[in-house]
Amino acid sequence: MDQDLHGRPDGFALTCMPQHCSLTLRRLDRGVALDIRGSDGEVRGGRAVSHPVRLHRAAVRAAVLVALLTPPGAQAAQSARPGPDPAKAEIGLQGEFQDWIVGCDNTRTCRAIGLPAESAAEGTALILDRGGEPAARPVIRLVLPKPEAGARPLDGTLQLAADGAPLPPLAIGSGLQVEDPDAETWRARIRDAAAEGALLRALRTAKVLTVARAGEPPFATLSLAGAAAALLLVDERQQRIGTAGALVRPGDRPDAEVPAPPPLPRPPAARPVTTLSAKTALPAPVRRLYEADLKADQCSREGTGALERVVARLAPGLVLYALPCWQGAYQGSRAYYLHHTGSGRAEPLVLPRPQKRGRMEASPVVPRHILGGDEVDPARGEISEFAKGRGIADCGTAASWLWTGRDFALTAYSDLPVCRGLDHDDWLTLHRTVPPG
Repeated sequence: MDQDLHGRPDGFALTCMPQHCSLTLRRLDRGVALDIRGSDGEVRGGRAVSHPVRLHRAAVRAAVLVALLTPPGAQAAQSARPGPDPAKAEIGLQGEFQDWIVGCDNTRTCRAIGLPAESAAEGTALILDRGGEPAARPVIRLVLPKPEAGARPLDGTLQLAADGAPLPPLAIGSGLQVEDPDAETWRARIRDAAAEGALLRALRTAKVLTVARAGEPPFATLSLAGAAAALLLVDERQQRIGTAGALVRPGDRPDAEVPAPPPLPRPPAARPVTTLSAKTALPAPVRRLYEADLKADQCSREGTGALERVVARLAPGLVLYALPCWQGAYQGSRAYYLHHTGSGRAEPLVLPRPQKRGRMEASPVVPRHILGGDEVDPARGEISEFAKGRGIADCGTAASWLWTGRDFALTAYSDLPVCRGLDHDDWLTLHRTVPPG
């Protein structure tokens, strides 16, 4: 008997016992991924398939038996072989794990950010960056709040402690380099190799990191809850698990076995689209979709009078409608729909976005056809979004898409899902293309 899983947001999962494997069916933006994992959590095999998905129960049982009966040595040999290139199949990836957020772009360049426990001080973070190249080393920076005006500069020696255990001290200027002493917050890169190594090891198991001047009480505290999960996602995305340089699960494989990241792609050529009168009457199928969004409180007619309706012909028989959705204190939004004039069919415009892991998978989000702080540039055939979570732009989403003649291709995407007083430069970069010129 077939089991039809199409449309189930939670997918399919089989829990493992110590000597068993797990079988999970994860939803992807354009399909699902079937992962077979052993008792140690390592992926034994998997594949991505498109919707709709129908699984034979016999096939499921067979997949489980294959994982169960594969000898450990064969499993190790299999996991040592380079896997499929995820960056070619994924636009980008981001996740949120307790007090840590993480993101990797389409070239496997990753950033993980650790924050104070929720509702604690803003403007404080530990930021770890790592390129996707096999020899790339992690770069760790501390973002620290400046004390009141007139306080002495960040000098002398800084002492980090993980769960109260001191790490090697950091001499300001040599072991810890302050990048811009005049900035509103201190940003300092860890240069001391011993301290960096001790901190990386602490991130795997410790719960709290404190920062203090030598001999003084801590002036900053960072949560390490979720750090191991966030860094494991970096290892997974960069295919470093089992290599000497892995952040969380190092092994005996040399770093040279890490696959080289894909090159930065070139964006499609700009393709102008034809604007139509904003007073064009809404076709009945588009009007029904829009009214459904209004009824569901996804959009509102109140206060949106200043937002212009945008209507553009993308191609013969295909018209884009961007309709006022809501207006806030510092930005508005529009709901985007496509109308196929030949068939009379209409649908929300769902633009490609990065995948999400961890807590972000289950968190409620704005429907994907509603864009905040959006603009349409007909001369380039471009849709852009700069949706700020707060007026100071310390969180939100910035993205752009170009019309290719068939669909909209993502050309840039950055995001910061939590509002904690960080700069726009701290946002997670999730997709990049070769800059113009």
